[in-house]
Amino acid sequence: MSKNAVTIGLNKAEFRKSLKVFDELGNRMDRKFITRTLRRNAKPMEAEMKRNAPTADNDNLVKNIGITTSKKKNLGRTGVRVGVVKDKSENLNGFSAPALASVIEYGTEERYRKLKKAGIITGRASTGSVEAKPFIRRAYDRHEEKLMEAVINDINKEFEKI
Repeated sequence: MSKNAVTIGLNKAEFRKSLKVFDELGNRMDRKFITRTLRRNAKPMEAEMKRNAPTADNDNLVKNIGITTSKKKNLGRTGVRVGVVKDKSENLNGFSAPALASVIEYGTEERYRKLKKAGIITGRASTGSVEAKPFIRRAYDRHEEKLMEAVINDINKEFEKI
């Protein structure tokens, strides 16, 4: 036998016992359990996003921050989304809530508009720029590890009940 080889053995009785445990676990840890667990443990992340959102003229933006279940097929049927997930965009200066959040999060470079007189372009005028004020990504980065640990702990607690 080579020194680089690994021997793996399988005890059939233990394997069958493990399959029963996983079967029972699958019945307890369905999509609703995972979603409920993620939603509960994502609340501190949501709270920090709301707390750190620039609120001078954007109080309505804070109302659009929340937690929702995943509707995207690429995320699968389980999961939650945290951030600007609603779009009650009244009083957001013509922006949708996600668009305004993106502008605030990432900022913009200086932009210009064309000045016209009698249909002829006579110059440009600055429309200004927006300084980036990240509030979504920072909250995510601060809470990602805690969220995953809490979800794993909840799953382990459920596993120990079996």
